[in-house]
Amino acid sequence: MADSDVCKSCGKEVATSARKCPHCGQPAPAKSRSTTNKKILTGAAIAFVLIGLIAGLGSSGTSKSTEAVFNSGVDGSVAQVDSWFRTNLNDYDSLKVQSWSKVAKAGDNFMVRVRFRSKNALGGYVLADKIFTLDKNGAVIGMADAGAESQIDIKPGPP
Repeated sequence: MADSDVCKSCGKEVATSARKCPHCGQPAPAKSRSTTNKKILTGAAIAFVLIGLIAGLGSSGTSKSTEAVFNSGVDGSVAQVDSWFRTNLNDYDSLKVQSWSKVAKAGDNFMVRVRFRSKNALGGYVLADKIFTLDKNGAVIGMADAGAESQIDIKPGPP
């Protein structure tokens, strides 16, 4: 038989569509809802992952860039600048980024403008509009006020 099970009572083949064994009359076990639910959940999970992969590949964001510095496809942030904030701000948890510009190539370097507010050493909030310069490997090499003419060199923090 193509679609068959084995009867648990007599051990003979029984069609999966049969309500009872034609040999011994033992009722066929009810189809397990948990097995059916597991199959549905597994199929849904696979579909969800595939949709996520397809959406990620088809996104128009710069997250699939081959460059070392790029904007996140999620929130537009730049990982290296966020890491710099984490290391250098007085209170990283107070950081509220208002906007990230698109990463711009400047010769061998990259530039990105960030408008944000965060707490200073005295605990008061300050607003800032900064342009970060990053080298070709993604290291922050400079920061300047967005309206300033000259670049301010960033001194590395303690190790």
